[in-house]
Amino acid sequence: MSVLQDYGKEIFSLASTTVVALINAAMKPRAKLTYGSPFSFTYLVQQPLVNEDGKQVKPTQTVATANILVQNTGREAAKNVEIVFNWEPLCLNVWPQRVMETTKQADGRYIVKLPTLAPKEFVHCNILALNAALPDLIHLRSEGGVAENIGYMTQAVISKIRIRIALTLMFLGAAATVYIVLTAAQLLAQHFT
Repeated sequence: MSVLQDYGKEIFSLASTTVVALINAAMKPRAKLTYGSPFSFTYLVQQPLVNEDGKQVKPTQTVATANILVQNTGREAAKNVEIVFNWEPLCLNVWPQRVMETTKQADGRYIVKLPTLAPKEFVHCNILALNAALPDLIHLRSEGGVAENIGYMTQAVISKIRIRIALTLMFLGAAATVYIVLTAAQLLAQHFT
């Protein structure tokens, strides 16, 4: 007698229970914060910088800007989102407008707190500096965990018909893979019986 003949039902029951438990754990709704900087730019302004006495300090000035996109890609709301900058930016614009709280720590760190960020919701944090460097984003977190820094790049818009064709082909490939795996499992089971 083989092990599969003697304990086949028990092995299948254990395997199916384990697979269902793993799927449930993977599908559990949770918040997942991501962030990145789609763009930043430094403008060179052809206007001299002068001091209080009217003397020219520099022949040109700089205006540095950056956009930081914060998004909840999870399926549950992110609560108590904290965006920590190295220091307070000269100008901070959060779009779309949100209820937020800002605090400045004793060491100069600047924290922007958002009460919640719904699933698939995002905010843009636009910062600006005049004749200075922009503060770094040093930490971003919520109650659900630390945010993941992802890269952004410009991408062409793909037509919806091409996306639907690609999704259809992927679905057919996944279905074929499941069919092949089940057929191979049946052949193996027949071979050992």
